[in-house]
Amino acid sequence: MLAYLAIESQRELTRRQLASLLWSDDPEERALHNLRQTLSSLRKTLSKVSKSVEIILPDRNTISLNPRVEIWVDCLAFKAQMQHALSSYQNHAKNGQFHVLILKRCMDLFTGKFLSGFLLNKSYLFEEWLAHTGEEYNLLAIKGFTLLSVYHEKRAEYHQAAEYLSRVSALCPWDETVRDRMIRLLDVDHQWTAAKKHYHLLQHYLKNELGIAPTQDSQTLYEQICLAADGKAIITPEYEPVPHNCPSQTTAFVGRAHDLDEVML
Repeated sequence: MLAYLAIESQRELTRRQLASLLWSDDPEERALHNLRQTLSSLRKTLSKVSKSVEIILPDRNTISLNPRVEIWVDCLAFKAQMQHALSSYQNHAKNGQFHVLILKRCMDLFTGKFLSGFLLNKSYLFEEWLAHTGEEYNLLAIKGFTLLSVYHEKRAEYHQAAEYLSRVSALCPWDETVRDRMIRLLDVDHQWTAAKKHYHLLQHYLKNELGIAPTQDSQTLYEQICLAADGKAIITPEYEPVPHNCPSQTTAFVGRAHDLDEVML
């Protein structure tokens, strides 16, 4: 209940809405009874954290968080910073640039599956909300990790690019395009064993989960990797390195985060 109230804090939530969401398999009277008991227990627990100010403000019809209490919610912070980072990217889209430091700080907030471990046995509506909201955050994360992988690939930093693509692949393991890009980057970085391993992981997933084999493109890429590992072929990156005239960093930026933000696009 607390997690839902925090994440949906911009909405006015009625008691009936919360009861039907959290106990959707129960009759309404029973669900409202469960809501009252849970609310009472939750308020007692929160009173130990904040003795002077009520964190939850229930009234006859609605339940909400106290707007006077500052509550930091990681997924909301991630969403807000991601929107800021994407806005920066769109503003510089003509040059293919974005604010890499903002995006990297944003992606540090994404630690994995949305509300991992939160399960309610008698609430299919909560499970639907969990799946829908989790997918929204996953799509934002996929966008962010993909942008960072392309950024590093264009700088010929293939190891970092592959690491970001591995985060994408973990979110959508069925996507052969993502896995193939990562395998290609590992090959370009001369990590042939790792590249072969990821192909076999893809092959295993597709067979066990979907009952299909990798596409011909994926199979051809694997054959090229085997040849490259023996020095009989060369695989090129999807994005050629972008030349630049920037000098190497000669002084530290300790205490100069704002200045670094201004120059690192």
